Amino acid sequence: MDISKNFATLQRRYKEDTYVIDSSFLTEDTCKKLTNFLDTMDKTWWYHSSMTGEGKKEIRRLPKNLATIKERRDEAQKLFSTETFSYSFDRTIGNHYETCRCQLCSFDKNVIKSDEFREYIERVTGQTGLKLGTFFYTRYNAGDFLYPHTDSPNGKVALVLHLTQNWKPWYGGNLCLLGNKWKSVRKLLVPRYNSLMVMDIVNKKNPHFVEYIPEFVKEPRYAMVCWFE
Repeated sequence: MDISKNFATLQRRYKEDTYVIDSSFLTEDTCKKLTNFLDTMDKTWWYHSSMTGEGKKEIRRLPKNLATIKERRDEAQKLFSTETFSYSFDRTIGNHYETCRCQLCSFDKNVIKSDEFREYIERVTGQTGLKLGTFFYTRYNAGDFLYPHTDSPNGKVALVLHLTQNWKPWYGGNLCLLGNKWKSVRKLLVPRYNSLMVMDIVNKKNPHFVEYIPEFVKEPRYAMVCWFE
């Protein structure tokens, strides 16, 4: 994490646009290690997160659960077609185990939970007294999506750190910020490797969605998502 940024410029853009993007948040080596770890992490450490007519569920990707996960994803896709809030993607839940020292858990401890990271966000947003809320890593595969919504219930500031190299706009999975009355896209943000988006979510600002990823896409879309209260 580079703390020698031009914070005056970042804060001005944040206040003008209600979001800002730091295009090179981590050192190249740190970002590469995170991405490589996500690519090779034990598959059973991922949980499938979905919202269907039965509500929200997070199911660990164990072999015995794969059929249920497929059913949940199919049901979420059906809801999507009826314009009902729904989603499907993979995510992490907590540390792998209490004393885990893997690349991910170490990054969580040394960066995400650090005072330096909180101070960085406060300098970008111009806010003080922020507290770290929920955070986790996501993996969107073909068939995954996130229906339009706001993040206001999660706090004051939302963050997305993109961890996928060479993502193409036509792969879907782009983060789209909605305009007035949710009738248009005011900004389409292609996931750019090692970029951190900081977004104002107070009073339902910045409604957004993640585009559906077509079945032909073979690459996973990785990110770390985080909220400050």
